[in-house]
Amino acid sequence: CIRDSIYSAKVAIQVGVIVALGAVLFGSFLGASAAYFGGRTDHAVAWLYSTLSSLPQLVLLAVLTFMFLGSRVENTLIPIYAALGMTFWIGPCRVIRGEVLKAKELEYVQASRAMGFGRFYILLKHILPNTSHLMFIQFSLLFIAAIKSEVILTFLGLGLKEGASWGLMISQAAPEVVNGLFWQIGAATVLMLVLVLAFNVVSDALQDAFDPKHVG
Repeated sequence: CIRDSIYSAKVAIQVGVIVALGAVLFGSFLGASAAYFGGRTDHAVAWLYSTLSSLPQLVLLAVLTFMFLGSRVENTLIPIYAALGMTFWIGPCRVIRGEVLKAKELEYVQASRAMGFGRFYILLKHILPNTSHLMFIQFSLLFIAAIKSEVILTFLGLGLKEGASWGLMISQAAPEVVNGLFWQIGAATVLMLVLVLAFNVVSDALQDAFDPKHVG
């Protein structure tokens, strides 16, 4: 029981890191590009994330995961990566877009334009690095959300069908709970709580280190 819980932590961290990192990188670049270039690019990106945001996230995740049922990758983490990645980029995209809308009018950006630097260079070299503290915040939020979503999807039978997962442990613990045995569901719950709290502490430290307002 304890061994399965610990190995499930490895799977949870893997899902959290891959999904959160991919969503933050993709969403941040898309949101920054939309805000900086404006026009049709901004309208297209805003329409896309507004449309996806109007759909209930859990229902959308379930539908996207269900699409992989019966495929070769059904019993792998790929369906979970795909389903979470297709929806989790929306938050970073909206946050970074709002920040870049303000940053592109600041003096250091105007000075870079006056010096003749290209728009992509300014975006990648000057604007995006100054939003890194927001990326860390989004990463920490999505890391935790990805872990919880993987557990929920697996518990509902739409994630991993075999192997190590806290969702599988909680699902398999149902008959044990009826009989008054809480070891399996308790181990999964405690380790998930510890992981989330530990990562929150780390993310807060990284945010303080990279936030321009805290850098002295």
